[in-house]
Amino acid sequence: MIDTIDTNASALAYDNTASGLTAGTVQAALDEVVTALMMFNDAAATVNLIDNNDGSVT
Repeated sequence: MIDTIDTNASALAYDNTASGLTAGTVQAALDEVVTALMMFNDAAATVNLIDNNDGSVT
């Protein structure tokens, strides 16, 4: 008889074959994705767009 099933993300296995992530659990995969998004947002914050007033942007 099964008393409980642990459905916490840190207890669930994650197949990282197709994703390229290194995570082995769902929680670790979520953490990797959040970290990647934060790094992307940090990089995007350093982008400066300059209107060249000729229809182009640098």
